[in-house]
Amino acid sequence: MIPDNSNHPEKAAGRHREILALMLLTVVALALRAYRLDAVGLSEDEAHKAQAAQSYRAGDFKVNAEHPMLMKMLITGSMIAAETWNGAVASTRPHLTISEETAIRLPNALFGALTTVVLFLLARKLFGPMTGWLTAALWATGINAIAWNRIAKEDTLLVFFTWLGFYFYFKAKHEGPVDTARRDRFYKLSGASFGLMLASKYFPHYLGLNFLYHFSRPHDPQSNSPLGKRALALLFLAFFLTFALANPVVFHTDTLRYMLVYASEKTLTHHGYEMMGHLYYNTPWTFTNHTPIYFYLLYVAVKTPPVLLLAFLIGLALVLRGPKQEGVFFLRFMLVLWIVPYSLFNAKWLRYTLSALPMVYMTAALGLAAVYRKLQSLPWSRPARLVPAIAVLAIFLLAPAWTALSQIPYPLLYVNMLGGGESRRAYYFPHDEIYEAGIREAMAFIAQQAARGSVVAHQDSPGLVEVYSRRFQRPDLVAVGLSGPPLASGQISAITPVYIIAQKGLRYFENQAELDYLEQHYRPVKEIWVDGVRTTQIYEMAWRP
Repeated sequence: MIPDNSNHPEKAAGRHREILALMLLTVVALALRAYRLDAVGLSEDEAHKAQAAQSYRAGDFKVNAEHPMLMKMLITGSMIAAETWNGAVASTRPHLTISEETAIRLPNALFGALTTVVLFLLARKLFGPMTGWLTAALWATGINAIAWNRIAKEDTLLVFFTWLGFYFYFKAKHEGPVDTARRDRFYKLSGASFGLMLASKYFPHYLGLNFLYHFSRPHDPQSNSPLGKRALALLFLAFFLTFALANPVVFHTDTLRYMLVYASEKTLTHHGYEMMGHLYYNTPWTFTNHTPIYFYLLYVAVKTPPVLLLAFLIGLALVLRGPKQEGVFFLRFMLVLWIVPYSLFNAKWLRYTLSALPMVYMTAALGLAAVYRKLQSLPWSRPARLVPAIAVLAIFLLAPAWTALSQIPYPLLYVNMLGGGESRRAYYFPHDEIYEAGIREAMAFIAQQAARGSVVAHQDSPGLVEVYSRRFQRPDLVAVGLSGPPLASGQISAITPVYIIAQKGLRYFENQAELDYLEQHYRPVKEIWVDGVRTTQIYEMAWRP
């Protein structure tokens, strides 16, 4: 019997349209993440990445050892490429040169945009094409995902490779009852993805959650076939080999020694997290005055565009009560096992929420798809059903996209109307919302004003002061930490001008007395404002050792 291939051209054309649409959506995602990446200066963490990249180029791979190599390798490559590009265009088209800030953050912007494809594939696998497209669109234009993809922290790579690992694992599980080479290939790809996940950030528990979820589900030959010894061996072999290749420095004795010291918190020089004007302890083993349990729930409530928050609540109702399908079980499992332990753990940072945002957007997409289907089921004529259904989707997709577009290049400062809007920016979580924005401009001012050998004190990061001292050709400036040891150095003369950079959100238990004294007895000589928010104040005084 000759097979009927008449539909094959149509299927191929449909697949081409799908690929084109996904590419366009990814380009939109990249544009929102890459536009004016250098609008704010580097943060302390990003300065450490820049210093690590310089050390990598010199052959020293042991710096910044508490973090894996993958992101630093990508940043090193990006900085080399930017320097090559700048060398080619600087003389003829100086406006096209790439800044150091952009080069450092660009890898995350790219992987954040590519996550659009990963989430589309997994959401389509779990819920069907419509939820897949809605999930991809919400991630591509979601202001919260954009905000964290625009900074050089490991969480972006963690999310990309974690969800890629989830996708390949689901593909392997749904290959049917017979073991095939294709199933083995998906298990190996899943293991390699999780290996790159661990080479991005030392958060291995996501691999554990993946196994725990699938082992807790009833075994079914078609959708959840048992993981045999061969498949398990292939997965872990790919996992360990990929991790070792992407992060070989982890096996160095100096790295292992440093990580033990880091894990014991001996490298932590300050304690505290300011939230809504109150200072909390943000360390793991504190049992009084610790960060509130509602920390992340508050973030979702005040930092999510209202229409997206409504879609998420609709989807959450579906996730919590059914229907009984694989995707619903998966979202319920992952949401609960994210929010409960992260909320109970005292060491809270907003950037950790990036690993939960795929679940938030997927849940919202599930809610939107349910609303669309409900409108389509109304006993009206087809045009009468179609118009409100499309209108609802347009509102729920375009409103969050407009919010993101209007807040670029400062998406971290966004607060929705439920949280008080613009009047409450940098109020709830100033440490993570400001993220040291303004220090570059502060150092530019000090570099112009300061006498030779002046001291510059910063609450959090003398290293960041040093980065910009070199940038503005003032290596003579002496960088010290306000919350570290007192201003005592052989480099400092008997009477030395001191500039103190005080940034909102960097109040700790170690420096609050000094900051209170400054505010009560001195007036700032300069204030730095970022998008209408006062982020930084500069104080000047003379210090006698």
